[in-house]
Amino acid sequence: MPRSCCAVNCTNRSSKICKMFSVPKGPHPFQQRRRKLWLQAIKRADWGSEGPKEGESLCSDHFISGAPSMNDEHPDFVPSIFFHSIEGSIGKLERYERKRKRGEEKTTVGSAMDVREDDGLDSLEAEEVFVPKERLDQLKLNTRDLVMTTKL
Repeated sequence: MPRSCCAVNCTNRSSKICKMFSVPKGPHPFQQRRRKLWLQAIKRADWGSEGPKEGESLCSDHFISGAPSMNDEHPDFVPSIFFHSIEGSIGKLERYERKRKRGEEKTTVGSAMDVREDDGLDSLEAEEVFVPKERLDQLKLNTRDLVMTTKL
């Protein structure tokens, strides 16, 4: 028997197109916090203090990406697309994706070498430097120009 969505005014049932996700449950604080956030988002007045019945599900239409996320920074950690809150949901996902992309663009550039004197001896110490991808590409181009001019 197909499951139906527990969101107010949503008549979706489980199918190949519409996936269903159980309301979180469990004894751990992470699971309890996630469940509380889901119930606040769903806003079912008829559930009362005991919450939903066992096996209540929410359909993929209530998640920006179509599925819940276990990452508490992701906008789909909590369902956000309901008839009472459609505005702003897409912006949350775009903002999250931009933040994640910025983190991936930062890359480590080889090693910058510092010369230090210890007990009268010179030693080299490697230092890790983070450079944005665009700047790294510019540096690579400039290095190629140097190699070309030294060969002439």
